[in-house]
Amino acid sequence: MSKSCTVSASKEPAVNLDHNYREFGNRPWPSHIDKERTPWNVEYAHLNLGEVYDELFSEAIKIHDAAQTRNDRKLGSTSAYLDKVTRSKQQSPVYEHILQFGDMFSHGWTGKNTPSWEEASKMLDEVAEKIKDRYPQLKTVCLVKHLDEATPHLHWSYVPYATNYGKGMPVRVGLDKAMQQMGYKANSHYKTPSEMWLDDVRYVLVSIAKEHGYSIESPVGKTQHQRIQEFKRDIAHIDERIKALPEPDLTQVHKVPLQKDKVIIPISELEKLKEKATLVDYRNSLVEAIMREIRDLKERAANYVRRCRENLSKLAKRLDFVSEKSVKNLEDRADRAENRVIALESELAQKEETITELKKDKEELTKQAGDAFKDGIVAERDTWIDIVKELGLHKKKEFRDYVNERVGEDIIDPPSQGWHLDR
Repeated sequence: MSKSCTVSASKEPAVNLDHNYREFGNRPWPSHIDKERTPWNVEYAHLNLGEVYDELFSEAIKIHDAAQTRNDRKLGSTSAYLDKVTRSKQQSPVYEHILQFGDMFSHGWTGKNTPSWEEASKMLDEVAEKIKDRYPQLKTVCLVKHLDEATPHLHWSYVPYATNYGKGMPVRVGLDKAMQQMGYKANSHYKTPSEMWLDDVRYVLVSIAKEHGYSIESPVGKTQHQRIQEFKRDIAHIDERIKALPEPDLTQVHKVPLQKDKVIIPISELEKLKEKATLVDYRNSLVEAIMREIRDLKERAANYVRRCRENLSKLAKRLDFVSEKSVKNLEDRADRAENRVIALESELAQKEETITELKKDKEELTKQAGDAFKDGIVAERDTWIDIVKELGLHKKKEFRDYVNERVGEDIIDPPSQGWHLDR
């Protein structure tokens, strides 16, 4: 069976090393990160940016400062140079690209390991091995594989440095010059050296994907209409999986003697609730993706209509004579595009109805979880509260009052007050 995928090497405009290293301190973790899978992440390089600047530029700063006759023109330290580059409008202290095979629908996490997800992870290992020494004037600061988000991907953060400057620091941060010194040039096909370099990075991704038997789709990949149809089929498949899930066996639930804050539930029964919640969340993400695709199609169609009208107006002004047939053709194209906009608006309304149905599904899950708790489904306090929060039950006052009264203390607070437990 043939396989195909896209490859992506996209520039990250705002480098966040704390995010890459998962060093959030006391700050809340982003909701799209699955903390249970965070230990699966792989750090190929984890360096301190200040220490990298010491390694690359300390000697150049000494040479620069020795040539200065005025103290106010001396840099004094690599930290001062790092601060200067950070404040610069022409350079960045560190650059980053995100490398990825496929997307959340072809190689994404679906609640369990899949062959495509595992293969994407393995291919990223090979990418990390190939790029670490391929570009000698890009000093890698961070190279980490994230497996705790929707799709496996690499964050590659680096400092581009160039040499042989005639004045000032002989070695300094310089993206374009670093690319040129590595042999990448602007030409008729590439506007900048960086574009030529980025094409080489994509070549690395493509060659690895082909070694694994993949054919490469265009950057756009399938048409948006095809993707929407695939999303619909995926949603229908998930609906079938949700219906097929077994209900938890409430007869296996028992209270813990003399421990009011603990309950016992077989792991298998607890996993049933978690699996259903995971599938509902995944289904919601597919619906949101459909909505994004439709909104994008609608915007593109509207832009196309506008461009057709503008072109028609320009032609009418520039030409003394425009054939009636050409004008009619442009008008017909504009009308077809307008009809497409109307069709997309109708499809958007249908998807909004789908979202309403999803909300009803969530309410049903909420009721199931509430009934299960009343009948004695129990678990470790933290695990149970996680499920309550995931299902949104903590927002219901009746549910909170019932649980707090049964337990004998306020273990669930209203959403505006946060969680009672320090988790």
